[in-house]
Amino acid sequence: MQLKIGIAGSEGKIGKIRKNILSSIPDVKLVDVCDTKLKNKSDFSNLLKNDLDAVFICTPHKFIAPMTIDALEHGLHVFAEKPPGTTLRETQEIKKALKKNSDLKLQFGFNHRYHLSVVHTAMIVNNRSLGRVLWLRGIYGKSMLENWRSDSGIAKYGILLGQGIHMLDLFNLLTGNRKWTDVKAVIGPSYFGYDKNLEENVFAIMKNEAGQTASIHSSANLWKHTFNLTIGFTKGMIEIDGLLTTSRTFGFVEREKIYYSNVLEDNYIAKRGNPPMITYYHDIDRSWELEIKSFINSIKNNTRVIWGNIDDALRVMSLIDRIYRDGEHAGYRFLK
Repeated sequence: MQLKIGIAGSEGKIGKIRKNILSSIPDVKLVDVCDTKLKNKSDFSNLLKNDLDAVFICTPHKFIAPMTIDALEHGLHVFAEKPPGTTLRETQEIKKALKKNSDLKLQFGFNHRYHLSVVHTAMIVNNRSLGRVLWLRGIYGKSMLENWRSDSGIAKYGILLGQGIHMLDLFNLLTGNRKWTDVKAVIGPSYFGYDKNLEENVFAIMKNEAGQTASIHSSANLWKHTFNLTIGFTKGMIEIDGLLTTSRTFGFVEREKIYYSNVLEDNYIAKRGNPPMITYYHDIDRSWELEIKSFINSIKNNTRVIWGNIDDALRVMSLIDRIYRDGEHAGYRFLK
């Protein structure tokens, strides 16, 4: 079975990555593409006139929800980049469209789940070799909002929606998708002075129904590009430092440091604060490839989309909605 696929946004950075990987998969045929610099939906409408099985939507934020809904209504499987809409309401509208076409597959581009350091950490969480998760702390940021991300007419909102959403999605993954019962947030400060919709810093802390707590700093003026995720367990700790990206500005390797608690040892007092540690160095990024192949396999085998499905999308957008509202985001707080 050869899948006929179209790509919207094929000439953008992410679209080129998707296009190159799809071109290397034997059972995939790229039928047509349209550029990311869309002034209206006419190019996308023309794309949908082709004989397609699925479409990849690799566009800036404002196009994602309407194009996803349009493609589903045309009877096509859809892979769309994050965010899954610019507001929780848009994500809910996508779910309505999917419900009307329940035989279709829909996956969103939360590729951080597929980084090897995260996959290995998720295995440790699931097998409980370090006990249960107590808390998580994430710092994720870069030096500025660049290109269309600094235009609120296209990006809609700032660093949390554009990048921090990945860290929040990992919080959900690593806590078993438990409901967040308490969310507190502060928006700001601003250095570059983008318009009010484009937040530069978000600080948030949250607690879920199991009592697990998490905190995030999402920033567009961390002068050193940073990805750091630390997870505290009952029997140890894991720190993922660095993230392999196409730019390599977040590091050339992902260091996964695993610390083992020694509280049961006789000389615990002497060793306290300096536990045994093993470091794994992940220097290959297969996240894009693994993510795409997962989507293709779900279509070919008619199986459930496991990661990046509509429920994952709703969970993370619900959390962003609560953070923006609690932080009284100047451009978001009055949305109904």
